[in-house]
Parts: sequence; structure tokens; C-alpha cells
Amino acid sequence: MLVQQLGALRLDRDIRTILSYLSSQASFASGSLRESFSRLQQIATLLTLDSPEEAEEVLSASGNRLTMGEVRSIWALRV
Repeated sequence: MLVQQLGALRLDRDIRTILSYLSSQASFASGSLRESFSRLQQIATLLTLDSPEEAEEVLSASGNRLTMGEVRSIWALRV
């Protein structure tokens, strides 16, 4: 399955919406929810970026939770 830019943006928005909803329903667990969703958020973010250099910069700034092999595999899914 390949991912287009618009689909990646939609995925990113949907993940943020789901996380926001779950956090509002269980405010006591918002920290653990964010931790649980962090890899998924990084994958969605990675799919929305324009270049590998930008991806490296963004992921290193946000505490990368993905291995370089995973980053390459995800990057290869882009159209």
C-alpha cells in the first residue's frame, strides 16, 4: 500500500482527533495515552514530510521512537 500526501495528512489529523477524544474521556490517563500513541504519531508525521532531511530533523527534535530501518520502510511507502 502506498500513501499519498493528502492521505498522510488525513491520517495525521485522524490520529490527533482520536487521541484528543480519548484524552478528554480519560483525563487521568492522558500522559500514558500520549506515550502509547507516540510511535503512531511519528509514523503519520513522517508520511507528511517532504524530504528525508526534514524527517530526520523533525524526528530527532521530537525524541525519535523509530529505528532507521523503520524510517526507511515508512518513507518507501510514500507515492
